[in-house]
Formats: sequence, C-alpha cells, structure tokens
Amino acid sequence: MSEKLTEEQAEELYGEVPLLFDSDYKFSFTFVGDAPDGAHIVLSSGGESDDAYRYTVERDKPDYLKNGFTYLQITKDGELICDLSKW
Repeated sequence: MSEKLTEEQAEELYGEVPLLFDSDYKFSFTFVGDAPDGAHIVLSSGGESDDAYRYTVERDKPDYLKNGFTYLQITKDGELICDLSKW
C-alpha cells in the first residue's frame, strides 16, 4: 500500500477492533490491539491534564478507534499503513 489510510478509512476498517489499555504517560493513554486481517493498531487518547479526568481506564475493558483518538498508528505486514496525529 503506497498511500496511507485516511481517518475515515481507518475507522471503517478498524473501528470495531477491541483495543486494550497498554500504558499511560503524561496524561496520554495508549491502547493496542490486532485486527483479524493481521493489522496491529496503536491508539493514544488524551494528552492534556484536563483530559486525564475524562477517562475511565480498565485493563480488561476495551476501547475502540470509533470512540476517537489523539494519535493513531496502524501497521500491517511490516508496513506502516496509517499514521495520524491530532496534537
């Protein structure tokens, strides 16, 4: 894939993939997951101190791309197919 996915394409393809909490750093929460087609998804939400109070994070409760993000990276077959930032 030579062109990267747009936000709309990423949401259409991967919006329902469950992403589990991985880590947090400076008010940003990172979630990761793997799609049935082999794509690996890394999503971060937040980034500002006020954002930290808007999230309820549970290790075993998934979040989803369709719920929004601040940063999104998707790789498939070793290739970066999506790299989006709203910072």
